[in-house]
Amino acid sequence: MNLTDVVNDPDIAESFIILRSTGGSFGPGGWTEPSPIQLSVYGIVSIADAKTIATLPEADQISEAIVINTETPIFVTRVAGEGTSGPGTSDIVVWNGDKYRVAKVHNYDSRGYWWAVAVRLLGA
Repeated sequence: MNLTDVVNDPDIAESFIILRSTGGSFGPGGWTEPSPIQLSVYGIVSIADAKTIATLPEADQISEAIVINTETPIFVTRVAGEGTSGPGTSDIVVWNGDKYRVAKVHNYDSRGYWWAVAVRLLGA
C-alpha cells in the first residue's frame, strides 16, 4: 500500500524546510562544515506524544519534539557509505519558526514515505 497521497494531502500536509549537511571535516580548530543546503519539503508535521518521545535515546527525551511524515528522504548523522546522501550531520527541520534536529528516522520505502522524530534545538 503506497501512502504518498496521504502524506501529500493538502488538507493535512504543509510546507517546511530541511537544512541538510553536505559533510565536513576535522581540521585546525575542530570540526568544520560548509553551509547546509536548504530543501523546501511538503508533508505532515505533528507534535510528538509521550510514547514517541520515550522511543528516543535518553539524551533526546525532551518534551519538545515533532513527528514528520514525508516522501522526501530525511537523515540522521551518517558516515560515508551510509544511505544515499553521503556523510553529514543530522538534518535540521525548520517548522513554525523553530529548528528541530532529526533524532530518529524510518524509511517506509514500500509505503512511499519517510517517518522521523526531531527534537527542538533550544536557543537556535
